[in-house]
Amino acid sequence: MSWTKRKTTPAAVSSATWRGWLMALVAIWLAMFPSAAWADEDEIEETRRLDYFTVAPKLGYVYFVAHEDQALEISRRHAMLAMVSFDVGDLGYAFETEPYFSIEVASGEKPFYGLGANLQMVYRFYVHHIAPSFGMGVKGGYLFGEELKHGMELYGRFPLAVSFYMGEDIAFLIEVGLMYGITGLQGARFGKDLQFADGFAVDWTVGIRWP
Repeated sequence: MSWTKRKTTPAAVSSATWRGWLMALVAIWLAMFPSAAWADEDEIEETRRLDYFTVAPKLGYVYFVAHEDQALEISRRHAMLAMVSFDVGDLGYAFETEPYFSIEVASGEKPFYGLGANLQMVYRFYVHHIAPSFGMGVKGGYLFGEELKHGMELYGRFPLAVSFYMGEDIAFLIEVGLMYGITGLQGARFGKDLQFADGFAVDWTVGIRWP
């Protein structure tokens, strides 16, 4: 599989299948909300750990389903991801800014590199020493590489995360990001103008949040 303008085989997961998986994941997450009622206000105050401003370095993996449009098709691809999350807010609503660097590859092809950021609003609640959160935002970045003159990616992103507090000021963080959006490519293999294709993607990240 490769970065290409040619038609790909039906190896890509269908849009209907991905919509079904996304809806199922969101439904499971929403089903967790009643658990917030387990803790009364006094218990929440005793167990909450987050300061108003926290930092969380994270590493992760991104899977892009094959993207396609009339002018461009991009085979499914994989990416390694490094980012730092800056979180402003505590119990309830919070805003997160997450600059990232990514290395994206398709099998047998030279890699592309990405620089960008996730901007998202999340809602967080506390159950004992666990802090689940959910939200919505955007992922945007600039792509560059040896075979690429210009590139960009822009996705709507729905983050689902859980922070497990291991001490007074430190937590282990797991997050899944469900995304749908566009990738634009320009270069000798893709055309003189920026060509776009749309599709689904999902990322998994782990990190440490403090203080």
